[in-house]
Amino acid sequence: PVRRLIAMQPEDDGFYRAAVPAVAPGARYRYQLDDIGLFPDPAARFQPQGPHAASQLIDCRFEWHDDGWRGIGIEGQVIYEMHIGAFTAAGTFDAAIAHLPYLRELGVTVLEIMPIAEFPGRFNWGYDGVCMFAPYHGYGAYNACKRFIDAAHRHGLAVILDVVYNHFGPDGNYLAKFSPHYFTDRYSNEWGDAINYDGEGSGAVREFQIDNACYWIGQFHFDGLRLDATQSIHDSGPRHVLAELSDRARRAAGSRRIILIAENEPQQVHCLADTAQRGHGLDAMWNDDFHHSARVALTGKREAYLRDLSLMMQTEVGEVTEPSGPGRGGSSTMPHKRNPVGCAAVLTVAVRVPPLVATMLAGMVQEHERALGGWQAEWDTLPQLVTLAAGALRQMTDVVAGLQVDA
Repeated sequence: PVRRLIAMQPEDDGFYRAAVPAVAPGARYRYQLDDIGLFPDPAARFQPQGPHAASQLIDCRFEWHDDGWRGIGIEGQVIYEMHIGAFTAAGTFDAAIAHLPYLRELGVTVLEIMPIAEFPGRFNWGYDGVCMFAPYHGYGAYNACKRFIDAAHRHGLAVILDVVYNHFGPDGNYLAKFSPHYFTDRYSNEWGDAINYDGEGSGAVREFQIDNACYWIGQFHFDGLRLDATQSIHDSGPRHVLAELSDRARRAAGSRRIILIAENEPQQVHCLADTAQRGHGLDAMWNDDFHHSARVALTGKREAYLRDLSLMMQTEVGEVTEPSGPGRGGSSTMPHKRNPVGCAAVLTVAVRVPPLVATMLAGMVQEHERALGGWQAEWDTLPQLVTLAAGALRQMTDVVAGLQVDA
């Protein structure tokens, strides 16, 4: 292949542009950034050899057969979460097409595809994607995803995409080489650097992510998005990036209806409020409280954050079918509960207190017998005990005040 070096010209908006004639689809290219090195296109449509290699020019045209498809609403949907790489032995979009009739017969109405943005390595859940516009090459050629969605629509199945706009993966992420404005240290993020949605230079960053959402909806005919960990999408600007994304993604769908679902750990209700009321305008969010409680109830798992839920699961799961009525409730997720949620909070405190008491007693023995300074353990542990006891007392006060006893 012939290698050429094309000079790009700076524009007033901070971008560089170049017109390159006589380049056919399939051509490979990279950007040379001064003396730093050669890097793939952050907005490449395809990375045939992974996120570290050259980007490929793609003919994005596709012959669709879903003209009669009008999209979906959120009501009554049965969602099947699918990892393309694990769903079949071949691990490709084309291989998955053969199983669509089975999924339809099973009663599924919506397929939620786990993230497909190009990531490093052969196997990955997809939550460390780095090339946001490039479907992962291991799942098939560029148009393979479109073939899958086109076939799903012919079988009456909607398809939504799991997208990650709270962080970029660490391996193959070259955005910081192109601009210092993609990331910010003003917010914490448990998966890496927080994305800059509201600081200096954030306008282009916001546009990059919103364009990505519109790209999947408009060019791939996805029927919606599942937005990963929205509590970690930080934006203190006048209009939250998710509100803007919600409005523009629906416009990108044209006459089709789409659904936008949030994963939001604290289950913040403003995610579901209309954008006109300063909400994010999303259609639904996962009920993580019920999911985690059901997992504890069904599997018995109690590690990490599931430990506290092991005590709460009876009120979350056992009474989910309770009718609503006066005097019931106390939960933001299930206001119809018979037992006030404060009871479960007190039981959770009961799990945490005994180890702290044991620490206190062990410190007292050391100080009494060897004068080894058990006060350090007391200094650290006693405030925690007081806080927990006070919290439990406050919860029980509310429980007793609102208690309803069925005679």
